[in-house]
Amino acid sequence: MDKKSIIHVRIFRDESGIATHRAVFEPSERLKSLGLWFIHDMVEWPSSRNGYFNSQGQIFEFYSLAQFIRGEGLFSFGGKDETPRKLVPGDMVLVCPGDLQRYGGTANSVFVEDALCFKGQLADTLRRAGVLKTGVYHWGNDRTLREIIQLQANPTFSAQLRATVELHRLLVELHVRSLSLVAEENYIDGLLDSIKRDISRWWTVEQLACQAGVSQKKLRRDFLARTGMMPKAYIELQKMKTAAELLLPEYNVIQTAHHLGYRDQFHFSRRFKHCFGYPPSEQ
Repeated sequence: MDKKSIIHVRIFRDESGIATHRAVFEPSERLKSLGLWFIHDMVEWPSSRNGYFNSQGQIFEFYSLAQFIRGEGLFSFGGKDETPRKLVPGDMVLVCPGDLQRYGGTANSVFVEDALCFKGQLADTLRRAGVLKTGVYHWGNDRTLREIIQLQANPTFSAQLRATVELHRLLVELHVRSLSLVAEENYIDGLLDSIKRDISRWWTVEQLACQAGVSQKKLRRDFLARTGMMPKAYIELQKMKTAAELLLPEYNVIQTAHHLGYRDQFHFSRRFKHCFGYPPSEQ
């Protein structure tokens, strides 16, 4: 039996108020040889209200992985001027050593999380390969992190080995899912380019979905997430923006309406006024 050492974390603050979290003890060499070793963990740990705004930023000298269970919080990566991201249940926050970040509850809500901190050569290798990056990843309601925490609570070497394997599996899956989300954003970006290039065309949802090779339901969901608008509204907004640019002395209302695919100049004029508050003749 190889009992895991009791690891403590101490916090040191500099003159600017930035907190550095440092592990002050290490486990046995046998546990280190696994490539990932655990520092400390928390299950259903409550945050403090307004913790994000009360923080000047913090740096971990180890890896931290936390999953939101209830409530909401904020996270930003980098300096104080970075726009924070809202955290909701199911989100996981991964922080790598040395990365400055802010993380905590909002003024209106606290949150409850599971969290696990770890170090090791395997983690460093994954980071160099681009697998581990500080950021927010949506995982869902599965309490996978809690299961790993419960597993590694057993001090036997076999349990520690299993926990290490499961944590490795989770980290890789987070990376794979993030690549999938990037691919989805890329396909929407391709559609946005097509809409702008062929501005006279009235794309239907069916045509956009067919071009992207996805279902209409998926297209609407991803399009809304990427642009904040449904396809039809986005297409017309782009037409209106282009109209505002075209309505110069050499482009009259009739020519502009025709260029943008409107068969009826009066319908075009009504939609333009609805969008901008004044008719195209006053552009």
